[in-house]
Amino acid sequence: MAGRFAVIFGVLFAALAARAAPPMVSNVRGVQRVLDLSGQKMVDVWYDVADPDSPKVRISLEVSSDGGSTWAVPVATVGGTGIGWEVTPGKDRNIQWSAGVDWPGQKSNRVRFRVTATDDVPPAGTMVLIPAGNFQMGNSTNSAEGNSDELPLHTV
Repeated sequence: MAGRFAVIFGVLFAALAARAAPPMVSNVRGVQRVLDLSGQKMVDVWYDVADPDSPKVRISLEVSSDGGSTWAVPVATVGGTGIGWEVTPGKDRNIQWSAGVDWPGQKSNRVRFRVTATDDVPPAGTMVLIPAGNFQMGNSTNSAEGNSDELPLHTV
C-alpha cells in the first residue's frame, strides 16, 4: 500500500511541478518602421513565447535607452496582438509601440527591449485593478482601419 501511495504522490508532484513552469520569452527584436506616415515613430517589437502549461500568458514591454542599465523609457501607447493579458504562446508575436508619442524628440543607439511573460492571467470576467492616470485611446496604427470614433488617437 505504501508503494502505491508513493507512486500516486510522485505522479501528482510531477504534474504540479510541470504546471509551475514559467513562460519563456526568446528572440526579442525591435525594428523602427522606415515608412511611417503617421509621424508616431512606430516600432515593431517581435518575440517568441513558449508556455506548455498555459493557453494564455500576460505580456508586458519595457524599454531602455542606456543598453539595459535602466528601464525608464515610458511605454504607454502600445498595440498589436502580442501585448496584454491574453496572448497565445507562439512564434513572432508582435507589439507595436508608438515611440514618437511616448518618447517624443528622443533617440538613442543603445535602445533595448525587455518583453516579460507571466502565466498569472485572470480568468475571463475577472475584474482587475487599473492604476489611475492618463492613457492613449484610439487607433494608433492605421487611420484606414477601425471606426471613425477611434480617430484621432487621444489622451484620456
